[in-house]
Formats: sequence, C-alpha cells, structure tokens
Amino acid sequence: VGIFASSLTKNQMVAGVVAFIINFAFFLFGILTQNMQNIFGEVLSALSVSDHAENFFKGVFSLKDVVFFATFIFFWLFMSNRVLDSQSWR
Repeated sequence: VGIFASSLTKNQMVAGVVAFIINFAFFLFGILTQNMQNIFGEVLSALSVSDHAENFFKGVFSLKDVVFFATFIFFWLFMSNRVLDSQSWR
C-alpha cells in the first residue's frame, strides 16, 4: 500500500498519509462489521486485515489467510505498476 501511495504523488508526506488512511480503512473493516449481519458485512469482513491477522497472532496459519495476504500484496503491487505505466505515457 505504501508503494502504491508513493506512486501516486511525489511528496513523501502525502504518500505516507494516503498509505496510513488506506491501511487504517482495511483495519477498520473488521471493527465495523461486528454488528452487521448482511452480505455487505460479510464482504467487508472478508476484506478486513485485522480478521485475517488475528489467526496469525494466535499461531494458526490457515491457507485462507495466507492467500488473502498474498493477494493483498500482489494487488497493491499491480496497482502501483499500473500507475507508473500510466505516468510513463504522459
């Protein structure tokens, strides 16, 4: 997420704030979905970093959580690559 935010702007402080906001939003998804019982709550819970990290903190390495974090990393690297490619065409 930090690399993606850094690819959006030339200012390091702005990139740091953007990365913090994105990471904080993914952390908050788990807290916000505790009272939701609908499909929207399930989707946000699946995107929650805190829900997936909780198992790692307990020492449980499930394939679902490993795939989530690998996908999370590769998605933001892909998005960073797309931003840098689009900037090279300008």
